[in-house]
Amino acid sequence: MRLSALIIALIATICFATIFVAAEEDEKQFNVRSLLHEQTKYYTISAAKLQADNTIVVEPQPIRTLFFAPQNTTTTLKASTYTNNTETGEVGKTVDFVVNFDAVKNNTGSVVFGEEVYCDFSFIMVNHVAISTGVIKSTGEQYQWTIPAHDRWSFTIFDKSGKVKAVYVAKKFFLEEPKTFMQSYGTYIMMFGLMALNMWIQTKTKNMQQNQAERDGTAVNATPAADEFVHTENQGNKDGNKGGANTAQNTKAKSKKD
Repeated sequence: MRLSALIIALIATICFATIFVAAEEDEKQFNVRSLLHEQTKYYTISAAKLQADNTIVVEPQPIRTLFFAPQNTTTTLKASTYTNNTETGEVGKTVDFVVNFDAVKNNTGSVVFGEEVYCDFSFIMVNHVAISTGVIKSTGEQYQWTIPAHDRWSFTIFDKSGKVKAVYVAKKFFLEEPKTFMQSYGTYIMMFGLMALNMWIQTKTKNMQQNQAERDGTAVNATPAADEFVHTENQGNKDGNKGGANTAQNTKAKSKKD
């Protein structure tokens, strides 16, 4: 019996350790800071109503737009939320705040409006869903921040009696931002630059070939002149030899005559 109890305790310990390690691994792989601004930093914020069967029905018309902007050399995300009229495109009241993350672990931190901390958060993984619960500092009400997928999350506020007071659902959307000058014309500038470089290389190569051809032509033209000089010199030598022979013959003939 004692052995059976030890075996059961050992199995329970192994199971608990496995679950703990798996949960810790999930938390390592899950990064709230990256999730909030990866792919796109824009969200629509919609109000939702809790039904009697505990399901949530999201209102079809978003009430606000939210976007996050990473701050260089810090773990802080700067955020702004504003109302917008979908028919006119007019932007209404803007509210700015920041989300501070722990420098070591990007799943814990605080939401700050101005100088006031709105709430602290610390996400844990429950069945592959990130959940953070805590207290809203200014009202003392409980909240639950739930991230079930990479493209959406919900924020639920409970009143002091524990009943759901409000539910907000955020969903990512892609906003086509105006392109910079280089994004718009960079490809064409590169193409024209390559064409100009290619033309310059071809012109340079052609000039080098022409210069080489001219140098080769000068050398060829110089060769006949040298040959002609040698031929003239040889001919002069022959004529000189011939004249010398004639002179010798005439001298010999004159001696005989005398």
